[in-house]
Amino acid sequence: MNIKFFQKNIIGILLIVLMVFIEFLPISVHAEKSSRIKLIYKEYVEANLSDEEKYPYGHYKLYDINRDGIPELFFEYMCGVRSGYEIFTYRKGKVTKIKSIVGGCKIYKHPKKKAIIVLTSSGATDNCYTMYCIKDKKLKKKVSYSSCDTAVDISYVDICFYKNKKKISESQFRNYVDFVEEKEYIKF
Repeated sequence: MNIKFFQKNIIGILLIVLMVFIEFLPISVHAEKSSRIKLIYKEYVEANLSDEEKYPYGHYKLYDINRDGIPELFFEYMCGVRSGYEIFTYRKGKVTKIKSIVGGCKIYKHPKKKAIIVLTSSGATDNCYTMYCIKDKKLKKKVSYSSCDTAVDISYVDICFYKNKKKISESQFRNYVDFVEEKEYIKF
């Protein structure tokens, strides 16, 4: 009877050890994969995005949009008076561009959704907040809130507000802007 009790305890202890090992294994695999990808991105930037004439003042950050353990590469450079962004991901052994954005001002992290929100602007009244998610290895637009001055006379301001190109009230637009502006953004 003591032998069966001893065997059950040994099996129980082995199961606990195995469960703990399995629980922490994916973390170390993701950490190793992530550090390897960081090195690949660094080499990619040095080889392809370091041309100062094409990408003046270029620098990059990594952020995992869809939280799959593979960070995306956000490359920011000056494009006229605004920033340009090139966004890449790592798939099937290579760095792949998933989006180019010109006129970008900020890229916000969405804490609850696997998404980013990009603020683009072409003036004091013309702003657009666009939420993107990764789908089918591309950055896909989910929702867009925008404001624009529709006045034809420069002495007159007529600002309209839109959600996915459908007119909305100013308060609906401001509520979304307040929601976005509370989020953390990617600091370059």
